[in-house]
Amino acid sequence: MSLRKNNSGFTRTPSLASLRIRNKDSKMPNLVSGFTLLETMITIGIVFLIMSFGILVTTDSYKRTIFRSERSILVSALSRARERSMNNYFQSPSGLCYDNSNPKSPTYVLFRGLTYSPSPNNEQIAGNAGVTVSSTPNIFPCSLGGVVFLQLSGDTQTVQIAITKDGRTSLISLNHAGQIDW
Repeated sequence: MSLRKNNSGFTRTPSLASLRIRNKDSKMPNLVSGFTLLETMITIGIVFLIMSFGILVTTDSYKRTIFRSERSILVSALSRARERSMNNYFQSPSGLCYDNSNPKSPTYVLFRGLTYSPSPNNEQIAGNAGVTVSSTPNIFPCSLGGVVFLQLSGDTQTVQIAITKDGRTSLISLNHAGQIDW
């Protein structure tokens, strides 16, 4: 027991030791509180399942984001090439091609002229690794000349460009008037 001061004076408060003794001496059974090993393991298992489902959903969402990002990069680059041709920037046609010579860092190359040729005036636009880009007819790779938009009209050859990643495919179509459908 210990003494404790209150407004009217000192009162006795029981110590923890005396409470334990009193509990041992009582005729009521000791109630143990806490969780059993089985309850704890079930809870950990449920938390693990929820977390693993979240990781799978997040990974798939990330892959879809990369895929949509690549499509947006390509459509934006095609639009920029067409805009430059129609506005007669640099008084020459403009084009776009896909350079996958380094698969870890593929690029789209915005170029001037009727066909691609390496030049310091070319604009490099970074693409995403792991995405496959192909075209029908096969003119989109830089080694084959790329897609060219004519000056002032923006006309081009009819082309379908396919972007593929992890079983997903997106088609981007260019008609003879240079319209981009995606």
